[in-house]
Amino acid sequence: VLNHIAENYKSAFSCEDEDQQKAVEKRLESFRRMAIGKTIPAFSVPDINGNSVTLQTLRAPYHLILFWSSTCPHCMQMLPELASLYQGSLRERMDILAVSLDTERKAWTRALHGGDYPWHHVSELKGWNAVIANDFHIYATPTMILTDRQGNILAKPITLPELRTELREKGIIE
Repeated sequence: VLNHIAENYKSAFSCEDEDQQKAVEKRLESFRRMAIGKTIPAFSVPDINGNSVTLQTLRAPYHLILFWSSTCPHCMQMLPELASLYQGSLRERMDILAVSLDTERKAWTRALHGGDYPWHHVSELKGWNAVIANDFHIYATPTMILTDRQGNILAKPITLPELRTELREKGIIE
């Protein structure tokens, strides 16, 4: 449905609020650019130690890019559940890049404290104004994007059960 709307939305026979129209067009363009089958934008984001992380930093055949924030209760519930899923052979087959949309380093690191989250943690500490959030057209947390090694978008699951299904269907897990 969203693909159809994104491709056929504009009507030449109606009067529209220009600001609303621009916002809708921007959202639809974002959807087109980040659709399954497209390639993610190049990125370079500092990790928790200040080192730059890029797509080339990720070595596994598959990548899960997770946009989250310490202020998002759904995200904070998802992290331990994702850690439970991310065990055994999945670690060898998939890297996780957890992109925090926090604005305060202390809130970001406190959210990670006490959890066993053995993946890449990055943040520009600019919240919704982060370059990576804008480049990836992120407007909600949590947002997950599953890619292959080249950055081709394979799936955009909304929930962990959807992620498990996608991982099974693609033969990433059994």
